[in-house]
Amino acid sequence: MKFTLIFLLLFFFCTKIPEKPEITILAEGEILADSFFVEEIKTRARVKKERNPGSFSLEFSESAKLEILKSKPYRVLVKLPFVNAREIYVPLTYFKDEVSAKFQFPVGWIDSSELEVYYSVKGKKGYMVSPEAIYSPLGEETYVVKVIDGVSYHIPISILGIKNNRILISGELQAGDILLKSRLSESVPMSQVKVKI
Repeated sequence: MKFTLIFLLLFFFCTKIPEKPEITILAEGEILADSFFVEEIKTRARVKKERNPGSFSLEFSESAKLEILKSKPYRVLVKLPFVNAREIYVPLTYFKDEVSAKFQFPVGWIDSSELEVYYSVKGKKGYMVSPEAIYSPLGEETYVVKVIDGVSYHIPISILGIKNNRILISGELQAGDILLKSRLSESVPMSQVKVKI
């Protein structure tokens, strides 16, 4: 009996329990090229009619509002959707995490329209990536998957536009970063990844 107990204790403490094997995802990727300085950002805003005649405000989507809050421009340029229409500047005011954009315009011209809006930024870097490198599952936060030492990390980004079938983005990135271009990269962050460039 003693011998059996000692044998079981030795077996229990000396036997290595097999660990769950780590799975490595094989995926295509791309190396981030040199950055460029972004001078202007384009977004869209919905026109909302205020109580007073001729008074309007701009409503930004949540993602556009977050991008505006990062740069905090003092005004936006609104492109009106009419032939030979003039552009108007709308001042922005900030209170905590809110952006307010109110302006006057003739009634009936832009009620409930969604308009292109531009604003200037300073010192913001942008990068061009392939469309396959951008993820936005269920329309939630937009991100790219960056690989560092074989491990994947989700990096939030802002989409600035499209040029020559490439997407212009900004975020916590730098030239030389490796980004995944595969739907497999919608995996959990911190996955083991082997990238084919």
